[in-house]
Amino acid sequence: MKQRTSAPNGFSFIEPMKALPVEKFPEGDWLYEIKFDGYRALAFKDGKDVRLVSRNNKPLVYPQLLDALKKLPAERVILDGEIAALDEKGRSSFQLLQLFKSSGGVPLVYYVFDLLSLEGKDLCKKPLSARRKNVKSCYHENVSLFIYHG
Repeated sequence: MKQRTSAPNGFSFIEPMKALPVEKFPEGDWLYEIKFDGYRALAFKDGKDVRLVSRNNKPLVYPQLLDALKKLPAERVILDGEIAALDEKGRSSFQLLQLFKSSGGVPLVYYVFDLLSLEGKDLCKKPLSARRKNVKSCYHENVSLFIYHG
C-alpha cells in the first residue's frame, strides 16, 4: 500500500490494495475478500472528524455511514472496506447504491476488510491476518452499519 500526504481535511490517504487477475487460483491457505457490488472506500476517524474516501481519493458522502463511524469506540482509526446497498434479501446491489444518491432512502452497510491504523499506530506492515484479528476491537454492538468481513 502506498501512503499519500493529501486527502480530505488532513487525513493521509492510503491507496487500497487491488485485486490481481490470475489464470489459476494459487494453492495454499489464502485470505480473500468477497467482491460486493459497491464502492471500495477508506473510512477515517480522528476524534469527531470522520471521512469516507474512494480508492481514487474522492470524498464519499453517506450520512448514515459517517454517523456510524463516529460511534466506533476507537478514537483514531483507518479502515478499508466496501460501501454497499442491500436489497430485501440482503444482497448487495450497485443499482440500489446509485438510487441512494437520488433518494437517500436505501439501507447502506460498510463491509470492513482491513484495519490499517488504530489509535495513531500504522498497522500496514503487520500481516493481514494479524490486522484482521484486531478489527473487532474497533466495533461496538450499536454500530450495526459496519460489518466485519474476514
